[in-house]
Order: sequence, then C-alpha cells, then structure tokens
Amino acid sequence: MNTNNTTKKDIGLSALSSLLPFLLLAILKIFLISHEEIIALNAPHDDLWFIQAAARWFWFTDEYNLMTIIHLPAYAIYIALIHLTGIPLRIGIELTFLASGLYLVYALRQIGLSKIFCLAAYALIVFNPASFHVFNRSLSETLYSVLLMLSLAGITLMLVNINTKKFLYYSVLSGFFMALLWLTREEGVLIAGIPALTAFFTLLPFYRKKENWKTVSRKLKIAVLLPIAIIAFFSLAVHTANYFKFGLFAASALDSSSYKKAYSALLSIKPEKQVRFVPVTTDAREKAYSVSPAFKELQPFLENRSNLAFYWSKASMGIENEMAAGWFYWTLRESVNSAGYKTATEESRFYERMATEINKAADENKFVARTVPVSIVDPASFSFLPSQGFSSLKKIWQVLISTEKPPKEHANLFSGESLENLDYMANRRIALIETKEYNAVDEKSLQKSAEFGSGQSTLNFIWLVYGKIMAYLTYFGFLLLAVLAINYKKIRLANTAYLTLLIFLFVVLSHIFLFVLLDVNSWPGNNLGYLFPIMPIFSSLLVLFISQTVKEISKNIIYNQRKI
Repeated sequence: MNTNNTTKKDIGLSALSSLLPFLLLAILKIFLISHEEIIALNAPHDDLWFIQAAARWFWFTDEYNLMTIIHLPAYAIYIALIHLTGIPLRIGIELTFLASGLYLVYALRQIGLSKIFCLAAYALIVFNPASFHVFNRSLSETLYSVLLMLSLAGITLMLVNINTKKFLYYSVLSGFFMALLWLTREEGVLIAGIPALTAFFTLLPFYRKKENWKTVSRKLKIAVLLPIAIIAFFSLAVHTANYFKFGLFAASALDSSSYKKAYSALLSIKPEKQVRFVPVTTDAREKAYSVSPAFKELQPFLENRSNLAFYWSKASMGIENEMAAGWFYWTLRESVNSAGYKTATEESRFYERMATEINKAADENKFVARTVPVSIVDPASFSFLPSQGFSSLKKIWQVLISTEKPPKEHANLFSGESLENLDYMANRRIALIETKEYNAVDEKSLQKSAEFGSGQSTLNFIWLVYGKIMAYLTYFGFLLLAVLAINYKKIRLANTAYLTLLIFLFVVLSHIFLFVLLDVNSWPGNNLGYLFPIMPIFSSLLVLFISQTVKEISKNIIYNQRKI
C-alpha cells in the first residue's frame, strides 16, 4: 500500500516538474498583459458587431436587419460564455490561447517531439508578439487561432492513437473543434483538405499489404467520415436555427446561396478594363443595369458617391470612383435593403431574381461573360497572380517574420450605449473602477495602454527578438529541407510525425494562398489579424520539422558509423 502511494506521488511530482516550465511561461505572459483591455474601436461590421451579437446570444432577438447575421456565430457565443464567467474578455481569450497552445504541444510530444523542443514550440506560441496586438480587439480571428490549434492537436492525437481505444474519442474531439472552426470564420472551409491527408495516411497500410481492407475501412470511417459528419451536423444546426429564427437557411447573410448567386452573376460580366481590387467595375454595373430590372432598382444607392464603398475605397486604398471588393459586399446588401427588401425572405427572392435576369442575359450573349470558378472570388484574381503574386507573397512573408510592432491604428472609439454594452459583455475592468463618464479621457488612455502592452520598449524588444528567431528558424529549416531531400528514400511517410508535418504545412500554405489571392485583387491580404491564426502553426511546424530532420541526420550518422 505504501509502495503504491509513493509511486503515485513520484509520478505526480514528475508530471508537475515537467509541466512547471510551461506554466511559468504562461504565468509570465499573463503578467505582461494583465492590465490590458479590449479596445472600443468603432468598427460596426467587426469589433462592435461581435459585442452586440454576443449580447443577444446571436439568435435571441426579434429583429432582422442588415446587421443581424453578417458573420458566423461561434465567436459571438464565445464572448457570451466568457461574460458569464465574470472574467475580462481580454484575459479570457489569453487563457484560452495559452491552454490551446499547451494542448497542441502535448500532441506534438505524443509524436516524439523532445521536451526541450516542446518547450521551444510553446515559447514561440506564448510570446508571439502579434498576440499582444490582435487580442486587444473583439475579432473572430482571436478564437480562430485557438480553434485551429485545438483542431490540429485533436487530429494529431487521433492519428497517434489510430490503433488504440482512444482513436474514436480523439476523432470525435477533432471533429468538434473543426466544426467550431468552420463556424468561426469563412476561411475555416480550408480545413476541408485535411480529411484527404488523413485518408492517405489511413490507406497506406492497406497499399503496403500490412492491413486488410476491413480494418482500413473501419479506420477510414472513424478518422475521416466521423469528423466530416460532426462538422456537417453543427453546420446544419446553425443553418436550421437561422432559418427558423430569421427565415434564412445559411450560416450567415453573406453565405446564403441566393446572395452568392447574385454576386457570381455580377462577377460573370467581363469589364472592358480590369481594375485591381475592383470586382464589379462601373462598366460592369452599367451592363447589369441594362439587362436586369432587379439590379436597376439598386442604381440610385450603388451609384451614390457618398456610400460606404466609394468612401472607404478612396480613404483606405486610394481608389477613385470605383468600389473595392472589401466594401462592395456590404454596399450591395445595403442597397438591396434601401430598395425596400427588408426581410431575409424578401432579400433572398430579390437576389434570385437578379441572378436569373443577369444569367439569362449572359446566355443570350447580351454582354461578354466570363467563368466564375468560386462564387465570391473575382475571376480576375487569377490573371493578376503572375504579375502581383510574388509581391503579395513577399508582403505576407514580411509579416510572418516581422521585427517591428505594427503601426498605431487610427480609428474612432465608440461611446454611449455601445460602450456600455462593451463594458458589460467584455467584463472590462475600467467600467468597474470608474462609474462616471470616462469615454473622453480614460478610453483613449486605455487604448494607448493596450497598444503598448507592458511598455513600448518591452513590446518592441519582443517583436525584434521574435522576428529574428523566426527568420533564422525558417532559413535553417530550408537548409535542413535540402538535406532531407537528399535522403528522401529513407523517409517513412507512415510515420505520424511526417503526416503531422504535412497537415501543418497544408494549413499554413492554404491560408497563405488565400491571402495572396485576396491581396492580388480584393483587399490587402497581409493584414496582421488575418495572418495571426497561422503564426502559432507556422512556428510549431518549424520546430517539429527541425526536430524530425535532426533525428533523421542522427540516425544516418549512427548507421554509417556502424557500417564502418
């Protein structure tokens, strides 16, 4: 009895001592950001919207308007749940991030990553300087980064345990995390390629005649079909909830099939001259007005030079007399609403009619049409890739290894009822300390405090050191890649570590390709918020790759020495 108790105590102490360095890193990060808050930036379609959607728990409202379901629901629900705990949202997202990072590192440990490399991977996640900046805003990118790590950790652990009783458990868990990821941001659909890689790994033993088809087919169902089914279930649940509550069978307003049909119809009109960042030019709109009575109804609103799209296209991107993609999406919906189509059903019917009219005109050759491969992506994006793709890729690369803190954001602060709502939903501590009107002075000093974190010099130092470390690790990784390529015949693709590398690489590259595509012909794709979710994956990928390559080189050295 005493021996057993002593053994259990020793195991517990050993586990605690192993975990202690990771906990110390997490505690240090919490200390550095402990006084920061969510900033009240007046971004009605982003920061402010998520707070307002969280206050009504997304579905609990009797009103449907332009803004009701413009985004996916997961992050708004997350804010509402954090609010219930009483923890400030800024601290809550940090704790969630630190925990998910630790879970990812735990998964990497299970595929053979050494303790020292695990600690390095966690340090790069924890002290990613972008987190000091991005987490100060109420944006879905913050939760997306968390769920991306949890999804990849779950998939890794599922593959590690493919021959154990935990296989089913981790399959369900990874499916759950991926379903939430799917419902957090639109680029979550990129994870759809992961099941293909998982299927490849699962089928390898069959092709190598090490397992029979019955065993492999069972693994395929659990590793591939079950997570897909879970994603489909949650997606269908959101679609159904939106339909019964708002009359729209879609995850969000911009995700509805009718909106996509209408937008694709506009994109199918080939303009006389391609304009970068402008998917539907003045020329294309004029052609659409001439063939579509429905679209003609929108002309007074779309051509109003003081509308959202014209204003911000000029103010943010220097585009004169045209509407850039990033704002045309919203302006199109606003114009439909201004034309009198207020409910979700009325909107959908209008979009269907508009799409039918434009597509019929295309079939009758009333204008030069072009193929639209992806419903809301300008086909011209692909033609701009050869000339602009490398420049876009370079800009994104500079963000990933940046040694400088991003410039201060110049944005208005919201006040009044919206500010009170933020204070309440985000559990902002300034609202607990100060009960009188504080917006004029305290809110601005709070913004400055959150921008600089624990001090401008501290953050500048973290950016500088982190950026250089990432650059050196990347260059070293490319060097090792050349070494690994020479010995490619000795690589065992069935090794879980290599499949994990492939999955991580797919996630990073697919996101980068999307942002390059956006940067080429929609709006700047090197936005720190967009890129932040893949940064922890990128750093973990580098650490895992370096560790795995070092192992391969060491094995070759030992093998050659034995031959001698």
